[in-house]
Amino acid sequence: MKRVITAVILLLLVVAACFGSYRYITNSTTAVRDALTVTQQSVEAGDFTAARADMERSYALWREHYNRLSTLVRHNEIDDTERLFQRARQALDNHDANESLLQLRDLRALLAHLPEMERPIYSNLI
Repeated sequence: MKRVITAVILLLLVVAACFGSYRYITNSTTAVRDALTVTQQSVEAGDFTAARADMERSYALWREHYNRLSTLVRHNEIDDTERLFQRARQALDNHDANESLLQLRDLRALLAHLPEMERPIYSNLI
């Protein structure tokens, strides 16, 4: 009986950890996406100085969560996000509105996709 109780407790702990990590991924990527929305609005307004400052705040927020996210999310997705940040920063440095908006939209889409890959549903567990 003790083994069954121990197994059930371990199962509950694993399930709780799964939902906790999903919640962390969702909250952290949503915060970064919201910060990138401000950057996107600055680019659309044509204010590249403000957009660059907003991008630096967004990137700093991403780096705050980077270590924990890299333990919870596949490394190639983290690497893709880093590359898109660098491309968006370069486009902002070049004052290229179209390229900046394109990179920001791609970056926001990838950040929206990260929690979907880690959602604790049956199809993701297989």
